[in-house]
Amino acid sequence: MANIEEAGSTATSESEIFNGRSTGLPSDRLPLVKKLLSTLKRPLRILETHSGLTGMIAENARVQREDGEVVGFDGMWSSSLTASCLKGKPDIELVDTTARCQIVADTLAVTSIPMIYDADTGCQPEIFKFTVRTLEEMGVSACIIEDKTGLKQNSLFGTERAQVLEDIPSFCEKIKAGREARRSAHFMVIARIEALIAGMGMEEALKRAAAYSEAGADAIMIHSREKSPDEILKFCQLYRDALGASAKPIVVVPSSYNVIYESELAAAGVSIIIYANHMLRASYPAMLSVAEAILKNARSKEVDSAMMPIKNVITMIDEDPARRAMLSVKRGKEEKKEEKPDAKKARTGDAPAEPKAAPKAAATPLAKTKVEPKAFLAYMRSLGVNFFAGVPDSCIATFCAELDSPSAGMRHVITANEGASVGMALGHHMATGEVPLVYMQNSGLGNAVNPLLSAAHPEVYACPMVLLVGWRGAPDVSDEPQHQVQGRQTMAMLASMEVPTYTLPPNDEAARKVFEEALMVAKSGSRPVCVLAPPKTFSGAKAVAPIVSGASKPTREAAIEVVLSQVCPGDAIVSTTGYTSRELYEIREKLGHGHEKDFLTVGSMGHALAIAQGVAAAQPQRTVWCLDGDGAALMHLGTQTVSASLGLANLKHVLLNNAVHDSVGGQRTSASQGKQPHDFSAIAKAVGYATVTSTKTAEELKAALIAATAAGATGPAFIEATLSLGTRDDLGRPKTSTADAKTAFMAHLKAK
Repeated sequence: MANIEEAGSTATSESEIFNGRSTGLPSDRLPLVKKLLSTLKRPLRILETHSGLTGMIAENARVQREDGEVVGFDGMWSSSLTASCLKGKPDIELVDTTARCQIVADTLAVTSIPMIYDADTGCQPEIFKFTVRTLEEMGVSACIIEDKTGLKQNSLFGTERAQVLEDIPSFCEKIKAGREARRSAHFMVIARIEALIAGMGMEEALKRAAAYSEAGADAIMIHSREKSPDEILKFCQLYRDALGASAKPIVVVPSSYNVIYESELAAAGVSIIIYANHMLRASYPAMLSVAEAILKNARSKEVDSAMMPIKNVITMIDEDPARRAMLSVKRGKEEKKEEKPDAKKARTGDAPAEPKAAPKAAATPLAKTKVEPKAFLAYMRSLGVNFFAGVPDSCIATFCAELDSPSAGMRHVITANEGASVGMALGHHMATGEVPLVYMQNSGLGNAVNPLLSAAHPEVYACPMVLLVGWRGAPDVSDEPQHQVQGRQTMAMLASMEVPTYTLPPNDEAARKVFEEALMVAKSGSRPVCVLAPPKTFSGAKAVAPIVSGASKPTREAAIEVVLSQVCPGDAIVSTTGYTSRELYEIREKLGHGHEKDFLTVGSMGHALAIAQGVAAAQPQRTVWCLDGDGAALMHLGTQTVSASLGLANLKHVLLNNAVHDSVGGQRTSASQGKQPHDFSAIAKAVGYATVTSTKTAEELKAALIAATAAGATGPAFIEATLSLGTRDDLGRPKTSTADAKTAFMAHLKAK
């Protein structure tokens, strides 16, 4: 059957693999190795796996290096050696393809990153064709066949055993057979050269490399059992010099010459690095040690410290595989291990060769400072990013403040909600061809789902944009319950929307590299790309407006106290997200009140009014107060139309308007960033509120509340309290759990 190039392929980023970007479906997983080779600017890291559990390790392992870069493995290696060892059999192709493929299936079932399969010699071309078809159907990305014949001997034996190589024409026919059998051009057939292992020399290895490349091999694997990497480095140079632009990607397996750094192999032109048997080799001594300790002590207590708690094991295994793959982004920090001055000399013996490039681990580490917003913004603009739209967030508050600075001099719009930001970005791109930046908190992804999927997605209108998203509830960061939930779902949401995702490192230079790559992927793939900013990534402190004594307008806290003075015992209050709910809670504490009358909308920004409407509609005999904020009201302004359409005469909608997003740093709202601020009262009147009042002092507010609660109300009341800025420095957070708060509120409502 003729090869069929799969349609709809898009660029795949480094972070796309780290964060479980593949759904794990065969059609999604199969193209990933080839895509990564064309996208990444470094060699792929591939780790040996031999079970579902080791596959989970390969997918989930993360460390943060000294320079702030978070690294993980890009794919898995299904090794014939480890498959044989697991069954206690010699590595002589004794374990057949059917048994091998069951191990592959077990691993693929709980992972989403790509796999490369060790096909040994491939057997006869007629058999190899069916192996290729089987692997494609499973979603494997590539297979490697070695140019040996007869009874296979493991390469690590070297010349201690007879290593018989197949003649070049016969092996080339096998390569061609595999390529002809495949149904997707994304599946890679890689040729493994054993000439150096067999002691046949560099000339023979290069001759075979040229022939296999000509035969259509998608990559060339060169193998060596020398302790020094010199032989491999020499081959890479000679092969690339000889073939030039026709040279195929080079694959290496640095098991014996493990002294070499990835950066040195990258400098030599290596494209794929396979860590070929390390998971198996690590497991045996660990298991043996535990077994011997149990025998020695006649109990298992002494081995507790050497083992993972069983609850952690069953919890990890019990999770949905796709969800686990998407969420496993914990950024473990590797402790710095200082290398002794003579370590490099010791690693390769008495006469080490100078490395081709300075090893990354030996480089001077970058200071783990924070990203300076002004300089980072200037760097973005130097890359051609000139339009910014979004909703401010506390994680990126200082960056948002810099954007909103009068001196910034850029096109910047604070939108009503995050979905509108994506829409504006799409419009800007179509009008200018530029790549815009959209910023938000991760909780705002919910608002952005629709335009990201149905408009900006590469299969719809293909709009390149970079999303800078504050990552509340990031792994290992303590946060409020709603943020913990959103934080652990953030990666899954982005994965389900097929948005490549990066994490912003906490220093300037590394952050710039990450942003530059994200921008490149956005451009090359004509797609949204996300950069997550965990808390404290940016330098500077979030602005908190001081309380101005003597101001004629009340502060938000003072206005809430006025509202509480008019609330009757049977009334219910729904308060909006942020400082409003926190201040309501503390006022109740100060007055010695209970909290059962209040529903604090700790998340769901913009939905407090809808929640209040739901209560008011269900219990028309009860007065329901909604303490709303101007930024929250703008986010879902259309909700106000329901107040009148349902005729909610028992609803008192109090808008606390200080014209800023106060709890995330005091940036202007979309209603106040222009020369003429919006008239909320006029909007309320237009959508049918029966009573509409705007106040500027505490006294006016009190009078308006009294009038709104007078008998004979024919419809919902809207009271706007225009406020002065100001928030107490010692403002705390509610100490009641959300579950307890809901239970108490329902008891107050006498809900069954």
